[in-house]
Amino acid sequence: MLKNNEHQLSHLNIDEDGNAIRAAGAMKDITAETERTAYIHAEFKKLAANLQKLAQGNTKIDTTVGRASQYTQEEYEEFMKIASNMEHVRKSMDSGETFKEKAHWYEFMLDSIYETPISATDMDKKITFLNKAGLDILGKTRQEVTGKPCAEVWNLDICKNENCGIECMIREEGHSVFTIDNSTYTTRASYIKDLAGINIGHVEVVNDVTETINKEYELIQLQTILYETNNVIEFDDEGTITDINQNLLDIWNVESEEFVGKHYSSLVGLEKYKLVWNDMKHGKIHEDIRHITTQGKTATFRHKFMPICKNDGNLLRVIMVAIRIDDEVNI
Repeated sequence: MLKNNEHQLSHLNIDEDGNAIRAAGAMKDITAETERTAYIHAEFKKLAANLQKLAQGNTKIDTTVGRASQYTQEEYEEFMKIASNMEHVRKSMDSGETFKEKAHWYEFMLDSIYETPISATDMDKKITFLNKAGLDILGKTRQEVTGKPCAEVWNLDICKNENCGIECMIREEGHSVFTIDNSTYTTRASYIKDLAGINIGHVEVVNDVTETINKEYELIQLQTILYETNNVIEFDDEGTITDINQNLLDIWNVESEEFVGKHYSSLVGLEKYKLVWNDMKHGKIHEDIRHITTQGKTATFRHKFMPICKNDGNLLRVIMVAIRIDDEVNI
């Protein structure tokens, strides 16, 4: 089954004679990055829930860590360390250790999240805590930032305007995006509540998404090259045509309106459609030979159908590349 990538499309670029050639810079597999991002998101969601419980004095927390895949072993090991620290916090709270001892465990636990800045602010957006990962990015000490306005400490282009992570959270608009030294980060905020459920501050979790964005941008560029140098039709997951590029429109001498919105079965028949889409839904590339007649001329094409799958393996869309394998002949 195809992974969450389009690297298998790169070999479909063709030269002037209709021969398939490899594109410079083949499309790269982003499965690893996608799995890591999803894994980290899930574990941080669990961490946030645990911290919320501990802040309310509830020690019934979940310290399990999701099973690692071949791509998330390093992240698994780091979250195991965090889980171990979390367990120490739970035990110390159950044993009645002092507030100072508990605060030390909280600080130690959050500092152990070495690649993810976590910032806590009061309702006036003044920093009450910033973990080591955040301090390292800023090149500051905890003493230098504590009590200072968040916008003054970070001094980002999203500060003091509607793009602030906390403002986005208030408007329920999800995360905000910012850049530091050519690296791109997202920040997602949520409220800190007291035991009565009253909002007393905010916590923001920052993720470095530079590599993911760069790979996505590269895929967009490579897809553009694919569409400009090949004859391409795109289908949705059920077989309805969503796009047909200009190269193929010119060859067939038709307008896009004649095809876009049509179901593949209306062009080739139900049985042929079922045959092709069975392969698509199982993540298999399907090839066949088609003889296309337009304006009294027939040309032969090799149709290559390629499924693009979601991270869970379900079909997202299908790209068909029509490779001309003979010269047009009069009939």
